[in-house]
Amino acid sequence: MKLPVTISSSTSMVYKPSYILEPERQLKAENFEWDTNHPKSLSSICVEKLSQDWAGSPKLDEFCAKDRELFLQILDTNIPLQILVDNIKSDIFWKRCYLSTWNDSILMVEEKPWINRFMERYYADILGNMNPKQYDPEKVNSLVKLCGPYIQSLHIKNLIPSDIPVQRTTSPEMENLLTSRRQNGLKTSGGPEVLNRDHISLHAALGSLNNLTELNITYQLTNIGEEYRRDQFQFTNNDARNLAHGLEKCIHLKILRYNF
Repeated sequence: MKLPVTISSSTSMVYKPSYILEPERQLKAENFEWDTNHPKSLSSICVEKLSQDWAGSPKLDEFCAKDRELFLQILDTNIPLQILVDNIKSDIFWKRCYLSTWNDSILMVEEKPWINRFMERYYADILGNMNPKQYDPEKVNSLVKLCGPYIQSLHIKNLIPSDIPVQRTTSPEMENLLTSRRQNGLKTSGGPEVLNRDHISLHAALGSLNNLTELNITYQLTNIGEEYRRDQFQFTNNDARNLAHGLEKCIHLKILRYNF
């Protein structure tokens, strides 16, 4: 079979561009930047305005599909977490929240919604960086109510003992005094001073996680700096009791790994 190498004159006349209309042609498919300088549509401007200082209103179901997609692409991820959880379930948005908070690569061991991945790491980071001196039961209970329904696997890589100062308030020369605070300002009679090295209580933090199936917990510090002492790596009796009380209510727990 022969393939034609030319076209008929009539076909050429039909598809031949008009030299009169060509200069006025606005949409040029061969020019990939034809729409670079075009003004935004009125709907896009409205969506951008609504995304600023958004506090849960208007609701997402009030947007049409196209505007809702643009809204979730430009919405600030630093909005209070309670507002985001109550109003947004989009997996694409929660993936953006995760990557904007932690820019490290993650290992996709199992498929799970991005809101679950975000909540699990967010909750673990708060517990791992909370100084026992600043432990607030009400704050922990609020976090459990907010994050708990989405937490199935929890990896706590760091826990701070009680004798670590909240922040350095003296010169480096006073380091020994700062890291040797006496518990309640008292010493045991006739012996060395007693330091409280308990970590935060995980009783409420774990006992209310009804969907928890895997727990990895490390009773150590990952970032120590100049405050390093060997006796900071301890698992106290109170730690054991609090952990046991918390695990009693984790009825769905299948995997438990701990390190101290």
